[in-house]
Amino acid sequence: MSVFEFTATLFGIVVALAMARTLGGVADIIRYRKEIRHKPLFLIWFSLLLLGNVVWWFSLWRLSESDVVSLYQFGMAFLVPVCFFIATRLLVPDVSDFTAIGERYRGVRVPFLLTLAIPFFPGPILAGVFTSEWSIGAYLLPAGMILVAGTLSSNVRFQYGVAISVTVIYLAFAMQFRSSIGG
Repeated sequence: MSVFEFTATLFGIVVALAMARTLGGVADIIRYRKEIRHKPLFLIWFSLLLLGNVVWWFSLWRLSESDVVSLYQFGMAFLVPVCFFIATRLLVPDVSDFTAIGERYRGVRVPFLLTLAIPFFPGPILAGVFTSEWSIGAYLLPAGMILVAGTLSSNVRFQYGVAISVTVIYLAFAMQFRSSIGG
């Protein structure tokens, strides 16, 4: 078993749990669509969580050529799926609480946005400092700052703006720096 296979297994479990919870949330939005206010806001957040997990998973492929992974590299790489998983757990309620998702969002908005913002800072900053390559940071740092700014106002229109802005920036990042898996 290679180092990549060994570490990717743990990453895969966390990513799969986050994606399963997010997809379950999408199914619950469909199921309770008449009772939920601001459905588009949650669909945007759920889309960002799914996109984030998928893009991060594909970017992990660059580690496949490494023979050695330091504990620091592992920790920095593991930070992303862990934060996405925690953000998913904060945002997506249990089925019994789903009809009150709007009220729940008001209570978890700040920790959700801060948890979601964490992965957007360390990697791009460290890559920029150590390699003088800021192209990834040009996308991820503004997205992280917008997420942090989202904690300042509970205004629903502002929350839509934050969700849409971060999703568009991350989508542009994914298209610009997409990873490919080849043989």
